[in-house]
Amino acid sequence: MNTVKATSLFKKTVLALSLSGAALMALAANGYTVTPKQAVTIKPGMSSAEVRALIGRPAHSLKFRKDPGRTWIYDVNETNIPNTHTVFYVDFGADNKVVATSERLETDDMEF
Repeated sequence: MNTVKATSLFKKTVLALSLSGAALMALAANGYTVTPKQAVTIKPGMSSAEVRALIGRPAHSLKFRKDPGRTWIYDVNETNIPNTHTVFYVDFGADNKVVATSERLETDDMEF
């Protein structure tokens, strides 16, 4: 392979990797996925606006029948545990303030 082709291929590879990394960062900034460092910043008493400002929109927002507020659910961006993913929960009270947070490790190949 000549030098011009090798340089062009290298540039294309770097560009593709940069774009995929940027897409992941944009996804995390807009919500859905958080890092473990982001998850630990959420504390009881914070408003839903503060949570959204720190870690973005949740992947899901649920209202359980007997709970006074909603539960926001995020995927945690961890790649070090094969065939699993971590889910981060933020529970709000009736006043829209955080009452609790929790995490759960789920396997990707669950069989019922």
